[in-house]
Amino acid sequence: MPITAQVFKKGFLPSVDGMPAERTHAMAKLIFNILRVMCFMSKHKREAAMIELKDANKILHSRVKKYWSQLTPADIRFFKGPRPQFHEDGKLAIWDPQRDNPVLQVVLKGEKPLDANELGFRKSKLILPRSLGGILPS
Repeated sequence: MPITAQVFKKGFLPSVDGMPAERTHAMAKLIFNILRVMCFMSKHKREAAMIELKDANKILHSRVKKYWSQLTPADIRFFKGPRPQFHEDGKLAIWDPQRDNPVLQVVLKGEKPLDANELGFRKSKLILPRSLGGILPS
């Protein structure tokens, strides 16, 4: 059953010229959002999405493909939920939305944004140089 309709909304996938700068929070967020959407797609729709992504932006396609290949089916199931409420030893399971998010962690480890911390939160503009969107001189 091939999917002929457009998978992503018009304007969601940036052109090569419109991509965010390298190693920034915006680039990591774009890749994470694409992967997040792909987690909930059927296999056929995911294949159509990858073709559409390749046609729109080959650089972004290669990165998304790289990070998607690092995710296991167990990571995707955990991301989609439901997550276990108790561990095997009977202790209450408390999940951190950033540290325990397998999709986000794969993107952050690969992209290493300079304007975000290890959890993916943006750093304050007070400590960043102007080249990364802060107020300090470069």
